[in-house]
Amino acid sequence: FLQWCPYCRKLRTSLAASRIPYVEHDVEKSLQGQLGFWTLRGRGIPVSAIGPKIIYGYDVARIAFALQDLGYTFIPVSDQMPAGEPETGAFSSSLGGSD
Repeated sequence: FLQWCPYCRKLRTSLAASRIPYVEHDVEKSLQGQLGFWTLRGRGIPVSAIGPKIIYGYDVARIAFALQDLGYTFIPVSDQMPAGEPETGAFSSSLGGSD
């Protein structure tokens, strides 16, 4: 759990509110996370692998559509972000698929 990443926090909270299982990889602290981030050509966070789709950033519409294809209903948290929060860092997630 990266406290400093507001978009990762929103994604995590939204997935929990939607009761959608996910696996999180910290690209700052885990080799698996670093390799996954590199493989997915991540430049910012979060990066999500949802079934066969890769979603860059906290793109609510794309996340919802990708999860809908897997039979999930995505309930996003509020889209208001605190001013001055960074939007790059170290998070990669694998959603709705096996890891």
